[in-house]
Amino acid sequence: MPKDNSFLGEVAAKLYEQGGEHLQKLTVVCPNKRTGQAFEQCLVAQTTKSIWAPKICTLATLIAEFTRLSIAPPLTLIWKLYQTLQAINPTKESFERFYPWGVMLLQDFDVLDKYLIQADQLFANLLEQKVLERTYEHLTEAQKDAIRSFWQSFDQQHSQHQQDFLQRWKLLPQVYKQFQQHLLAQKMAYEGLCYRTVCNDLEQGRLVLHHQKLVFVGFNALHPAEEKLLAWFTRQVSTDFYWDFDAYYMEDERQEAGHYLRAHQNKSYFQQSFTRPFPARIQHTAKHIQLFAVAAEVGQAQVISTQLQALMQAQGTRFRPHKTVLVLANETLFLPLMHALPDQVRPVSTTFGYPLYHTHIYQLLRSLLDLRLATSKPTCPPGYLPTPAVIPILSNPHVRSYDRTLSEATIDHLQRRHVMHTAQAALMAHNGLYEVLFRSLSATDNLLQYLLEVLTLLATYFQKVENTIHFTEKAAWKQLYQQLTELQQATQPLAKPALQDFILLFQHLAAASQCSLYEGNLTGLQILPVWETRNLDFDNVFILGMNEGVFPNNQAQHSLIPYNLRKGYGLPTADTFQASLNAYYFYRLLQRAQNVYITYTTHTLTKQPGEMSRYLWQLIYEAQLPIERHWVAPTIQINTISPIHIQKDATIRQILDKFIVQPGQQPEPLTPTALNTYLDCSLQFYFRYIAQLRPATPTQENFDAVLFGKVFHRVMETLYKPLVQSKSGLSIQPQDFKALLPKVADVVQTTWIRSFPQGQQASGPLVGKYVVAQKAMTNIVHKMIEVDQNYAPFELIGLELGRDDDMLCLDFELNRGKYVRLRGIIDRVDRKGGLIRVLDYKTGIHDQRIASIVALFDRHTPKRNYVAFQTLFYAWLFKQCQLADGDKILPGIISTRLIFSTSFDPHFSIKQKNSQAYTSLEDITAYQSNFETLLRSLLEEILTPTIPFTQTEDLTQCTVCPYQGICQRY
Repeated sequence: MPKDNSFLGEVAAKLYEQGGEHLQKLTVVCPNKRTGQAFEQCLVAQTTKSIWAPKICTLATLIAEFTRLSIAPPLTLIWKLYQTLQAINPTKESFERFYPWGVMLLQDFDVLDKYLIQADQLFANLLEQKVLERTYEHLTEAQKDAIRSFWQSFDQQHSQHQQDFLQRWKLLPQVYKQFQQHLLAQKMAYEGLCYRTVCNDLEQGRLVLHHQKLVFVGFNALHPAEEKLLAWFTRQVSTDFYWDFDAYYMEDERQEAGHYLRAHQNKSYFQQSFTRPFPARIQHTAKHIQLFAVAAEVGQAQVISTQLQALMQAQGTRFRPHKTVLVLANETLFLPLMHALPDQVRPVSTTFGYPLYHTHIYQLLRSLLDLRLATSKPTCPPGYLPTPAVIPILSNPHVRSYDRTLSEATIDHLQRRHVMHTAQAALMAHNGLYEVLFRSLSATDNLLQYLLEVLTLLATYFQKVENTIHFTEKAAWKQLYQQLTELQQATQPLAKPALQDFILLFQHLAAASQCSLYEGNLTGLQILPVWETRNLDFDNVFILGMNEGVFPNNQAQHSLIPYNLRKGYGLPTADTFQASLNAYYFYRLLQRAQNVYITYTTHTLTKQPGEMSRYLWQLIYEAQLPIERHWVAPTIQINTISPIHIQKDATIRQILDKFIVQPGQQPEPLTPTALNTYLDCSLQFYFRYIAQLRPATPTQENFDAVLFGKVFHRVMETLYKPLVQSKSGLSIQPQDFKALLPKVADVVQTTWIRSFPQGQQASGPLVGKYVVAQKAMTNIVHKMIEVDQNYAPFELIGLELGRDDDMLCLDFELNRGKYVRLRGIIDRVDRKGGLIRVLDYKTGIHDQRIASIVALFDRHTPKRNYVAFQTLFYAWLFKQCQLADGDKILPGIISTRLIFSTSFDPHFSIKQKNSQAYTSLEDITAYQSNFETLLRSLLEEILTPTIPFTQTEDLTQCTVCPYQGICQRY
């Protein structure tokens, strides 16, 4: 068996050599559980026979034994802290709003106890100099100066924010004391309180040690409570200390990595454990160090993967995965790294987890809360749910898998209808899951209970499809259920929280949670954060993300205790405590490593320049080690999206036959909208009319525009339909239109209300933007009536012709006796003096000039006039259906945006041949033959088997295409 030269291996060998078969008398204390596990493995490797192992524990576990207190979960502690504060000074602040502040306060309490600070002194009101002098006579001048410099930033006239801060500051001593008293009375504690309690027992002579011999392995920075206890241990029983260090930073006062260890060696109770000469492994052990500057941040994962593969190939059977570590100085690179890893290195061992907020089960609960938030808005009518908030729930993979057929059918139904609100009762009637997901919540209903009901119902589903659900989702379900149950139990007395406050708390809980992906054992390739590498040694070390500002992290600590006060009281700060530990962890990794690969990005990170860590600069200029430096330039790739061509195979040709008139079959008609779609992009025509891919639900903005147009059509039909019926064959006179004016407001309001979900009337008047839209439409309709009044007398032939019958259906003959059915719906047709106007209502502004009839069919014409094509198609179809009786047919549009113009004219104008002049298009007859020829050619092209469906060459069409996600051109 090869000799284990790791730090823990050397310690295990020495203890086995000294204790042999009597190791059970030892208590080995490690900084964390991972070190303890690794040490145990090293100890087992020392012998092939069975021995009694020593007790191996962490210092925190050892301290907990003395106190007999249980460490409470963080959520429980924060809830009890909130209760304490409310008992002292009741406020309207909800627990949900208090939670992030409570997390920070609990951390501060923990630090104060571990550093044995007299909290009442730290929390005292320091504003008055005399109070400061009386209260802090025991402090050094440096501590007093630090405190004064902090309070000098406050003006005599404090801002409200400062006043609130000071008010809370004054309460902290009382909160701190009562919080501890409540915890101790219930035999509960946080870690710092355990240390404080043990130290108090020590001072009062109540502490009894029941261990024969103590061995402390791999410690570095010690807070005062730890140091006080360790010093006491040395006086009570035989105590040994094993430190993991290197001469490089122990003998150089400038090296911050040795800051705490150099201080320890001068203390009487530690002195004998620091034997000289110090081992010099960093500079005197052969190493191959490579440094990679990578242009893209996530590109570091690929660089490391490539280097790992090369190392594995070079070492062959000598490569030992468990002696290889991938250290994430930048922890956000975890997922990119996992995706980049070569398959042959799996499985891996890591303490990293998958973020809870990325799981589908979390997203489902979050979507349910978003639904409740959207439903609470005044624009949502009672009994209905906002469709844009419903579809993400139905689309969630777990809801889909629960009943895929139902989910897809419901989504398709909602998208077809293009409504912004969906009847709640109709959704709940589908199945038990939908009944729970979409049930009504009253003002007194508990959101926690609602989410737990959803999770409980899904528990059965998770069991049924156990083999098909990723284990991460199962772990996320379990973690969410546990967290929400704990939250419910802890906050039972609370009133129903505000929805937004609860969402905020839910986000905070999820942001701090991860789902375990892999076993955190010591076998296999190791992927670890920097601080988890403590006391572990590896032959091959890969470090990702060593940028200044990231490692070491220069962000300020989240604390209520300002930097100057922390400094004055000797509390840990980022520039000393954390920086020293980070430096130590970094150099420790180099001590016994043989191959070292380090990456950093030259790309400017958020609020951080693309600069390598200062530890790397130190390594380059101070360590005098041979380092290979590489610069990885960005690979410029032009993502070439392969063009999509859909050939008309037998299946597609069979689908196309549905447009052809055949005996005994009902053909599907082609509309001008379908033909316009084909001219714009034949591939989009394929998606919509052949593959039957329904466009997604429109955005709120697009939906509002569509809704406005629909309502306007209905209002005009409602007002004018009685005139068509009563004046059949007769002219409508100006006074007939004048009589409509008093009805306009009521008709507009009623139509707007009935245009909401499923055509049912919403309760109560319209609010918000719909009130504005209603007033705007009322003005437009008044103007429309005025225009028609001035045009009268005329005969109104019909409104929405072809909608409810086959009046405008035509079997159009192609070549070789083949017929295709065409159909249209015309908004309005009127007649005056031998002129029939075929009019289309438009709520936008559209070009009323036509370059030529050919240009209407030419897909290569810039900004092809699709509105003119549609309107001319209606006029031509009206005439072909023999509804014109020899009259002139004038195609035109009524634009609601142009109707107020003094030059308003519904006519189209067409450009004359060999001229730049445009003349009014008064009759379709002169252009009929040309239009028919081009239309026949277009229909033949659609049906020709050898012509594929292809993408448009006009990329501007892609910007608004509902299928752009398929083509990926935008």
